[in-house]
Amino acid sequence: MRRAFIFFLFSLALGLGPGLSAPVQAQSLKAQLLELNRFDPAQNPELRPAEQFLGRPVQDRSNRAIGQITDLLADTSGEIRQIVADLEDVGISGRTFYITPEDLPINVNSGSVKLPYHRDRLDEAVAGLYADIETAAGDEENGNRFSVKKVLHTDLLDIRTGHALGEIEDIRFDDFGRKIQALLIRPRGAGRTEQLVAVPFVGIRIISLERSTSLALDENAAATFTDYIKVIR
Repeated sequence: MRRAFIFFLFSLALGLGPGLSAPVQAQSLKAQLLELNRFDPAQNPELRPAEQFLGRPVQDRSNRAIGQITDLLADTSGEIRQIVADLEDVGISGRTFYITPEDLPINVNSGSVKLPYHRDRLDEAVAGLYADIETAAGDEENGNRFSVKKVLHTDLLDIRTGHALGEIEDIRFDDFGRKIQALLIRPRGAGRTEQLVAVPFVGIRIISLERSTSLALDENAAATFTDYIKVIR
């Protein structure tokens, strides 16, 4: 009830009617934030949690398990650029493989990634799978992409001050696991029983340090988030 009342007040402040129904992608940043939090975002079935994709199996073209997804690399638009996998079930454990989603689409029903090779002939494809490792690793180090696994449970920063806005409790994806839709944030100072806030994946900046990677909101996104937190508190 309180969340619905806040939605109504914030809608008026934005000059929006209570019947806000435009697609999230077409809305302003403030309207996106409001729409994502109209109801408890942690229970939104349209936002798939990271755990549905991390750890999922990698299969060969005959649906036989050959490994698992260990990480996802995304850019600042939220697009998943590469899937990181360990092909442990074919005796190549410990080596990291970078798989391009455009070539190897995610099977949403089973939550798996299928390689276009037969398990018994995978050794012929290993050279090709290794080809992008150096480039992918370099992109992550240079701040062009970030590891989904590494930024989970780290602080979301305010680019204006460097201060923490809250902890990234989860990263939510579209149905196909191809694009990040939102970050689920526990605002700074919030108790463990308070509801999380879904932050649209807009205005994201990657801050790469020597041993860590953080995500930050740009000036506009950070100001919008802090204004929203003031309202709900």
